[in-house]
Amino acid sequence: MKKTLKQYWFNQAENFGDALAPKITGYITGLDVQWAAPEDCELFGLGSVMGYALVTGQKRKAFRRKAYIWGAGLGSPVIVNHKIDELNLQVLGLRGSDTSASLKLQQIPIGDPGLLVREMYPEMLQNNRKFEGGLVVHMSHTIHADGEKHLNNLGWIVIYAKSNDYEKIMSQISKCKMILSSSLHGLVIADSFCIPNDWINPDDIHQTPRFKFYDYATALNRKFEEPYSFKLNEIYLAIERVKKNLQSTGCLLTA
Repeated sequence: MKKTLKQYWFNQAENFGDALAPKITGYITGLDVQWAAPEDCELFGLGSVMGYALVTGQKRKAFRRKAYIWGAGLGSPVIVNHKIDELNLQVLGLRGSDTSASLKLQQIPIGDPGLLVREMYPEMLQNNRKFEGGLVVHMSHTIHADGEKHLNNLGWIVIYAKSNDYEKIMSQISKCKMILSSSLHGLVIADSFCIPNDWINPDDIHQTPRFKFYDYATALNRKFEEPYSFKLNEIYLAIERVKKNLQSTGCLLTA
């Protein structure tokens, strides 16, 4: 029987990237991963969950419950008045250097564990890229039906991140020649599958919506240009920019 690891990931709304978190942790650790509340968990892993670790630190300290941080990031820059170890936290790795700088931590490994999906699902690397492109829509965003129909007519697929069926979403992404995404998870999966991509309309998803995108990019030495909106004419501009920047987006990991 496998040992159980109690992990906290965001599960208050359907989101394929969050639902994928325990799958990745289980793949790396070989353990049976179960959800636990922030004050009770043993691991904060993947996504913008670092803030939950900070605000529940005093409770864990009182209960003498230590928790590890792996691949997590902040949703916004913060001012931390306590040292991380004073909050019964041990950092194994963070999503990016913007998070580590906010926490005043140095020499911490950085990188989004979502990039490991190419190892977990190697068969998806072989999928036929039958769609001209895919537009991944953040769980808090919507696309007008006419706009979606227009993209479909161009050979594009609209992929909604508001789903816990992560294998279906990843399979859809893997069949696209390029990806535009207002969901960071969409960009991470595209990067892992060596699919050229760019962000689009990242606003209105967090208090500091662009922070996590820039944080993620630091681990890959990647530069995001100003994002375009969901307006159809700007989607065309975003498509052209991806084509132009093919050498700086796409395959970020060795085969």
